[in-house]
Order: sequence, then C-alpha cells, then structure tokens
Amino acid sequence: LGVSDSVSLFRLNKTLRIVRILRLLRLLRVLKGLNLVSDLSDKIQSEEVQTYLNISQFLFGIVLLNHYIACCWYGVGASQVTEDMDPRESWVTRLHISRSRDADFSYLYTTALHWSLTQFTPASVEVVPANAVERTFTIGVVMLAVLLFSSLLSSITTSMINLRKLSEEKTKQAGYVRRYITDKQVTLETGNRVVAYLRKHNYNVSSKKSLHEDQIRAFAILPDSLLAQLRCEVYLPQLLRHPFFRLARKLDEAALVPLCVSAMVEQTLSLSQERFACGERATHMYITTSDSF
Repeated sequence: LGVSDSVSLFRLNKTLRIVRILRLLRLLRVLKGLNLVSDLSDKIQSEEVQTYLNISQFLFGIVLLNHYIACCWYGVGASQVTEDMDPRESWVTRLHISRSRDADFSYLYTTALHWSLTQFTPASVEVVPANAVERTFTIGVVMLAVLLFSSLLSSITTSMINLRKLSEEKTKQAGYVRRYITDKQVTLETGNRVVAYLRKHNYNVSSKKSLHEDQIRAFAILPDSLLAQLRCEVYLPQLLRHPFFRLARKLDEAALVPLCVSAMVEQTLSLSQERFACGERATHMYITTSDSF
C-alpha cells in the first residue's frame, strides 16, 4: 500500500470510530430519557395518568426495540449484496428487483421496520430471507419475539385492565354519592359542595398518597431496636423544624428518641381537606413536611 492508501484507511478507521461513539451517545440519551420518564412517573399523583404513561412506555419500548432489529436486518441484507444483483443473494436485492428500480433509504428502512414488527405480531410482509445468514437471523428474532412479546402484551393488558377498574370505581363512587345525597335528603347547597369537592379530587380513586409506615406490613417483623432507629431517621428531621426541638437536641438528644418512636405518626391530607376547625381545642401538634395549611 502507498502512503495515500494508508492515509485513506486511517481516515476511514477514524470515521468508523466516530460513528460508533455517536451511536453510543445516542443510546445513552435514550436511556437518560427513559430514566427521566421513570422519575416523572414517580411524581405523578393520578393513577390514571400514571397508567397512560406506563402504556406509552411499553409502546415506545416496542418501537425502539424494533428499530434496532430493523437496522440489524437491513445490515444483514445489505452485506450480502454484490454487483451482479442476484435475487438469491439478499432480501435487499429482491426488493430492488421487484420495484424495477433502486429503492431509496427511507423505503428500505420502513420495509425493514415493517418486517421487524411482523416478527412480534401475527401480521405478514412480502420480505423473506434469501440466504442462510438471513434465515439464521430471522430464527433468532423469532425466538426473541416468543420470549418478549407475551411479556409485553401481558403488561399492556394489565395496565388497560387497571385503567378500566379505575374508571369503573370512579363511576360507582359517583353513583353512590348521588344516591346517598338523595336518600338522606341533603340540601342542594351542601350536596353541590360535596359533589364538587369529590369531582375535583377524582373521587379519591386515582390519587396516589404518600406511603406511610403503617401501610408496610413487612415492617412488623423488624426488631424493636431497628424499628426505633428507622423512626428516628424518618421523624427527627421533621421535629427539628421547630426551634424548641432544636434547642432540646442541643441539651439532651436522647430525650427526642421516645418522641420519634412512640409519639409521632404520619398523615396525608388532600387539597382543601380540613384537619381541625377554628376554635377547636388543641390536642396534637402538627408539623407540615410539604405544602402548607
């Protein structure tokens, strides 16, 4: 090889490395986007919206997986093409011949994507393997589809059933409220306020409240010492919001431990929900951890 040929090979090798890095960065961006969607899902309070988001994630995952399979399918087909364009060589060659002209890249990609999707569904496509390499790749994709398709389909079905249950429960609760107001002869003004409040909060069937200790039955088997340590780590930062307890901690931090272990519980209030009335005798101390009264 001459100097110019060596330089050309070096540049080609460098270009291929850059392309691989760009593809890796693209994949990392996709993974970062999926993590952001998961974080967003954790912050959503409505179970209905969260269910829709989960279904969208499943569909996006299917499309993304089929995108990569389609790219590999095209790569396998294009690697078998030679100058004489023998139709026995590759599905890409057969596609060019069937169209009586060269297929552009967009048509080749959409055809490969169509083929990939048909491996996961009962649908069909006119593209078939033309050689042993393509046939082997197809067998591998079909085996992958057998493993993944049933799992993805069951996940989407479960989400749709959950969504239907939420809608049915909301309708049932709305009917119960109307029947109760009518049977008990509640005044129109009070009935309208009750219905308006419940409608605003979606009848409390699709709101995801903060998780509390008493909802986790597994904590019942924890030893007392470990449970006490857990409660101190959860409740002590909330106590220290008040200047009195900050001073008490400086004087005797151990005195705050019984408060955290035995005297504190968590409660979650919905928007506009009342915890106590004006003029009512005070029996408890409330510390807000988020939002405000």
